Parts: sequence; C-alpha cells; structure tokens
Amino acid sequence: MKPFVNCYRVIELSEWELDTIRNLGFRGIRFDLKSHEDVSASCERLASHGLSGIMLINGDKMQMSLEQTVDLAAWAAGTAAGDIAIEIGNEPDISPTYGGDHDGFGRMVNAAAMAVKGRCTVISGGIFNTGRAGLEYLREALEWIDPTVHVGVHSYRQTTSPYEAKKPFKSRTDEWRAIREVARGRPVWCTETGWHTAQFPTGWFGLRKKHWTNNEVLAFLNMELQIQSQGGAKACVVYQWTDGPTEEGIDRFGLKFFGVPPILKPQAQCVNAPGTFLGRSDGL
Repeated sequence: MKPFVNCYRVIELSEWELDTIRNLGFRGIRFDLKSHEDVSASCERLASHGLSGIMLINGDKMQMSLEQTVDLAAWAAGTAAGDIAIEIGNEPDISPTYGGDHDGFGRMVNAAAMAVKGRCTVISGGIFNTGRAGLEYLREALEWIDPTVHVGVHSYRQTTSPYEAKKPFKSRTDEWRAIREVARGRPVWCTETGWHTAQFPTGWFGLRKKHWTNNEVLAFLNMELQIQSQGGAKACVVYQWTDGPTEEGIDRFGLKFFGVPPILKPQAQCVNAPGTFLGRSDGL
C-alpha cells in the first residue's frame, strides 16, 4: 500500500516541502486540480521528487457541469506524465449535487472514465461514510461505472480511535469485508483519513470537551495506515493534520510546520517512525 499526503496545490509547495514529504516516507500527494494549466507543472514537480499523484477533480466545489468535469479529466489524462491517478468527485454521498443521486454520480464518473480511455487510473470520488448508508450509496453508483474504475472511500472517525467501526459493523475487519464486497474486485483507495487536535463535544449532551494530542494523532494515523494496508487498500491519503476545523486554511498543505527553521508536528512521522508502519513486513 502507498501512503499519500493531502495537499491543496502541488505548484504552491516549496522544494523543501516536497523533499520533506518524500523523506517522511510518503509515496505521493493527492491535490486539487483547479485548471488545465495545473497539470503539467504539478506532474513535473512530483516526478522530479519521485512522487506519485492523485489529481482530485471536485466539480461540486468548483461548480462545474458534468461536461466541464469530463473535459478536465480528459485534458488531465492526455497531459499528465508520471504515476498519476485521477479522482472524480469528492464525498458524493453528502454532496449538494449528488447526495441524493447515486445514479447521477455513477454516470458522471463513468463519463469521465470513458473520456480518459485507459490513459491513467480513474478513482470514483471517495464516499464520506463507510457505514451501511454510505456503502449502499456506493453499491448503487457502481452499477453505472465501468469495471476498470477503482473505488474511493474516506475513513473518518474523528471522536474515536481507529479501532471503532462504522455502524452496523462490529469491527474494522467486518467494515473492510463489507467494503470489498461492494467493490466486487475493484481496487480500493482510501483517499482521505485523519484526526485533528481541536476540541470536540463529548459526554452527556456534549457538555464536556475533549481533544486529541499530537502524539495521540500520531498513534492513530499509524494504526489507521496498518488497518488500511491489512484491509487491502491500494493507497491511503493522510489528511487533517492542522489544529482543527476553525483554523483558517485547514489542510492547505496537509503538513504543519513551526518556526524558522520549520519543526514538524509529531504526527508527520506516522509513516516511517521506527517500529511503525514502514517497519512492518507488509507495510507497502
């Protein structure tokens, strides 16, 4: 399994940041594709640092029509160089456009995949929830999608540990078994996972507040990477390393640096810390 980190735009990362991402053990970057002009420059920068890429085309966020989404995917596939995949859509099961229209989402992803014509891997936009409702949404959408398209899922459980399964599953093993059953042999990519360190409500009526420490997030991320690897994910993208949903620019780069020279947060070591993910014989 390849560990990725989520960034906003590759072309805005410094050489030091790209080197650091690679040295931390990440094998690629997932980033928003905002325009036709982004493609070549982003691919060149990734390739020069030995990194793969997942280009996210989020037509909802950019208020793009189906035709514009398909056009951008076709352009990206024809222009991209190196080890590049294209993800079509983002969290469709809760999106304003496709939240109630799994068939429409499936048709949109399929149209983009047909326009790409096998020039690179296409991933269906990661569903937000891998519980019963999310997987049923995915099952219906995949009926419209060519078997060559890979499956995207997200894995968020912000107020609990990685061991907590989505309802109605009793374990992460059961949850992953259900994901694979829905995918029906298609490769699965976890295109977002993570924990932030902001306070969140807990206890009766949410009256108490709790937050995860940086070291707890480090442990959670490392365990999540192991769970994703054991489940059979082709890749897992780490997201949400900043200090919470109220921080301006959350996850702009996915990594958080302090001071001059910059100091990494502990969770940046989630991939290659001694004895952790990359230390496992089945780590990659």
